[in-house]
Amino acid sequence: MARRLQWWEWAVAIALLLGATLVCGIWGLIRHGDRLWQKTIADLAARGHPVSIAEYAATCPPVDRARQAAWSAWCARGVSTNLFSHTATVPAWLASGAAELPEKLAAELARSDGDFAAARLLLRDDALVIGLAGHVHELLDDPLDQARLERFTAERLTKLLEIRELANHLHLHALRDRGGVALDDLDRLQRALTAKPGCLIDAMIASSVHIIRDSAYLQLAVHRDLPPARMESWQGEPPLALRLVAEGLVGERCLIALWGGASDADWWSSMGYRLTGNADRAGVVLAESAMEEHLRGRGTLWPAPPSRVQRWFTPGTAQVISSGSMCASSALDRDASHRAARVMARLALA
Repeated sequence: MARRLQWWEWAVAIALLLGATLVCGIWGLIRHGDRLWQKTIADLAARGHPVSIAEYAATCPPVDRARQAAWSAWCARGVSTNLFSHTATVPAWLASGAAELPEKLAAELARSDGDFAAARLLLRDDALVIGLAGHVHELLDDPLDQARLERFTAERLTKLLEIRELANHLHLHALRDRGGVALDDLDRLQRALTAKPGCLIDAMIASSVHIIRDSAYLQLAVHRDLPPARMESWQGEPPLALRLVAEGLVGERCLIALWGGASDADWWSSMGYRLTGNADRAGVVLAESAMEEHLRGRGTLWPAPPSRVQRWFTPGTAQVISSGSMCASSALDRDASHRAARVMARLALA
C-alpha cells in the first residue's frame, strides 16, 4: 500500500514548486529584457544612431583637458552673487535713458567681477565645451563601475546656477558698456554650451542662456547700440532649441547604454535593475531616438505602432520619456522666443 504524504511534505513540495516557478519567471524576465535590449541596439545601429559612449565620443569636438578641468574646478567653487534677482530692474533702467546702472545693481555687478574673471578667461579662445560632451573622454579612460558612473554624472552635469549667473553678469556688462568685450564673451559662452549638448539638462541650460543673450542683443538693438554688421549677423541666426534637445537625446541614449554596462559589473547588487532594466532601457532609447528623429524632421514620432512600443513601458520608463517630451515642448517655446526677439528688433528700428 502506497504511503500517503504528510501535510508538511506537501508544504515542502508546494514551496519548492513555487520557488522553481519564481526562479524560472525571474530568469525569463531577465532574458526577455536582454534580448529586447540587444535587438533594439542592433536596430538603432543599423539606422545609423550612435549606441555607445565610444561612438558618441567620436562625434564630440576635441577638447583641451586642462581647460575642461579648470572649468569644472571653477563651477565647483560656486558663485557668491545673485544677479538674477536684480535683472527685473533692467527694463526700467533702460527706459529711463540713464547712463549708469541703478546703484544696487551696479554694486552687485562690481562684486561679481571677481567671481567670473576666471570663467571669462577660460572662454576666450573658443576651446571650451561646456557639458557632458566636454568630459566624455573621461568615460573611456578607465573601466567603469556603477559608483564611478554616478559620480561622473553628478559632477559633470552643467551647473545651472553658475552658468545662469555668468550669463547675467555678461548681459549686464554688455548693456552697461554698450556691447564691448562682455558681448563677445556672451557669444563665446553660447558657443561653448551649444557645441555639443551631452544630455537634456545641457540642452535646456544652453537654450536658457540663448534667451539671455537674445535679450542683450534686443536691448542693445532697440537703443541703437548694436553695430549694423552685428545686428545683421544676429538676425540671421537660426533657432537652436529643437536642435539642442535632439543632440541632448543622443547623449542621453548613449549614457543609458553605458549605465547598463556598468550595472553588469556587479551582477547581484544590480539585481533589482536587471529584472526590468534592459526592457526599460530598450523602451527609453527607442522612444528617445524616435523623438530625436522627429525633432530633426527625419521621421514620424514613433518608429513602430504605438501599441507595440507602449507595451514595453513601465511607470519609470514613461517618466523618463515624458521628461524628453517636456524638453521638446519647452524648446518649441524657446524657438518662438528666438524669432520674436528678432522681429521686435526689426520693428523697433523700422
